[in-house]
Amino acid sequence: MPLANASTEVPTRKTISEVVSMLVEYGAAAVTVQRDAQNLPSGIGFVLPTAAGAREFVLPARAEAVRKTLIRQGVRIGLTSLEHSQAVAWRIVKDWLRAQLALVESGQVEFAEVMLPFLILETHGQRQTLYQAFTTGRALPGATAS
Repeated sequence: MPLANASTEVPTRKTISEVVSMLVEYGAAAVTVQRDAQNLPSGIGFVLPTAAGAREFVLPARAEAVRKTLIRQGVRIGLTSLEHSQAVAWRIVKDWLRAQLALVESGQVEFAEVMLPFLILETHGQRQTLYQAFTTGRALPGATAS
């Protein structure tokens, strides 16, 4: 299946602004754009009020992974640049977020519930998402494998 938004012409900056607006509309505070080693936008950090108090989350946008997918799918050369891959990655994040917020809006889930994999934890002196901690065996004390 072709990658969603592969031919987008929407600039990354515009999409990031849309993502920030969506997050704020649903109660996120302290929204920040995360940057990678090349100073490119690589995620959105934000704080959400939860039943357990305010918690920090980071929603990633991994342009290099998108670029590799575009290359693997054989899209034309102009659409495999890192700049274009950034735009595609952020459009995908926006679409995913919009779908999650539809679940929230319809009362099926809470906002923090769908963001749970992106919850930031401090484990063993390291900041990582709940998902990252889970995959390295550092999260979910008391959880057992079946």
